[in-house]
Amino acid sequence: SAQPGISFVLVHPLPATTIVSDRDTICNGELIMLTAQGANSYTWNGTILNDTLLTAPVVTTTYSLTGVDGNGCASTVYRKVTVDECLGITGIPNPFRFIIFPNPSQGEFTVRSDSDIRLIVMNSIGQRIMEKEIKAGDTLLDMRGFTKGVYSVRSDEHSPGASLIVVLQ
Repeated sequence: SAQPGISFVLVHPLPATTIVSDRDTICNGELIMLTAQGANSYTWNGTILNDTLLTAPVVTTTYSLTGVDGNGCASTVYRKVTVDECLGITGIPNPFRFIIFPNPSQGEFTVRSDSDIRLIVMNSIGQRIMEKEIKAGDTLLDMRGFTKGVYSVRSDEHSPGASLIVVLQ
């Protein structure tokens, strides 16, 4: 005969994942820094990155952030960044000295830089898939041969924790 038993289930709370930024509206092409808080690891729009996302959207965009804590519990939050044309207004200087447009794109991105830099492109699981020397001015970044998705782009001269996100349609 079966003996009655007692089972205990330990339920962990979800991480209090948040996206922090000093503003929600930017000018077209201007950089905004979004910072993740409240978890141990983060995925931005499906791409595994560190806690800081530096992006320059040209259209109003909603970013998703999934935070995972030490117990493997995950929570997802969203933050909408509104893009305004800001005609006649100068945006904040770009600390990374480059911007990428149009974004999203069918695979041909323009990188505009004020100096020579080396770009690193990573896929959604953090693998380096391309490195390219960029000259000052406008340079074509051809990603037409890559799978549609979200990629992070950074310069090798800056903090590896901050990346621009590009979307290949």
